Amino acid sequence: MSLLSSIMKIKDDYYQIEIDETQLKFKQFLKLFKIDVHQDFSHLNAVQARKACIDLMKDEKKENILFLLFPEANLGVSDVKVFMDLIKEYGLTTIMVTGHPYFMLEADYLSMSKRNMSLFDIEQVREEFQLMFPDEAVDEKIVRQIAINEFTRQYYIKDERYIRFINEY
Repeated sequence: MSLLSSIMKIKDDYYQIEIDETQLKFKQFLKLFKIDVHQDFSHLNAVQARKACIDLMKDEKKENILFLLFPEANLGVSDVKVFMDLIKEYGLTTIMVTGHPYFMLEADYLSMSKRNMSLFDIEQVREEFQLMFPDEAVDEKIVRQIAINEFTRQYYIKDERYIRFINEY
């Protein structure tokens, strides 16, 4: 980030760009919640660190809700599935804000919201899929893929039914 900021040299009278390289260490984060630990956690990978955090913060006497903001930002591609499996093992109510298609496809419930807070109508996609393929059972993965791709306006699915659906949609 330092190198990038020194290379960019953006100068404008109307705005200023500052890059703050301060990173909150895992141990400092836990101290915010009055959890005192004597390990430095430097030996943990990204998924293990998140598991340790969840283990230390969950309370067996209360209902726990796990709120995750863009977990894909600090996870490697191979860690995304491992992390998703870990979350499911906990059985916690989990709310995740994400843009990663894998998290979206594998979620138990999916809601997609635009910047103006209006929700994308996944049910409409499901109904249109049923109308186009009345003799087939609705494939929820394909419905979600269509919805995600329509929502993000990125069309990458190679499924024949999806291609027919989009071409006739």
